[in-house]
Amino acid sequence: MSELIKNHPNVNIAGFLCPPVGTAEELSSEYYQKIISDAKPDIVWVSLGFPKQENVIKNFSSSKKINSNLVGIGFAIEWVAGTKVKAPEILANMGLEWVFRLIQEPKRLYKRYLIDNSLFIIYFLKQVLQNDKKVTTE
Repeated sequence: MSELIKNHPNVNIAGFLCPPVGTAEELSSEYYQKIISDAKPDIVWVSLGFPKQENVIKNFSSSKKINSNLVGIGFAIEWVAGTKVKAPEILANMGLEWVFRLIQEPKRLYKRYLIDNSLFIIYFLKQVLQNDKKVTTE
């Protein structure tokens, strides 16, 4: 947090919370809703990683107890705080930032990048090829 304050001296941080590892349902329980509601923040940055942070945001939004803007930021807080290194611009501009991240955290990211992305490409190509075979009549 000191990096944030150093780089952005006028920032007003209402609080922060680093909950223990848990499910999206546990992390969006009444307990956490009350903590956030009592702090009355304008913006809540949720940095739990995909898809957990999206599920927590959905649960918070549907509860109607939190009037804040909820923003999923994933890995971004790590860069701003200076705890993780961002990929060099040349890699980012070539769309290869994921390779840099995979090298940094292979145990955590290999499934997402190698398995899930490969399956996405296979299913995408399968769908495209099936659509090419369909004959339309007008």
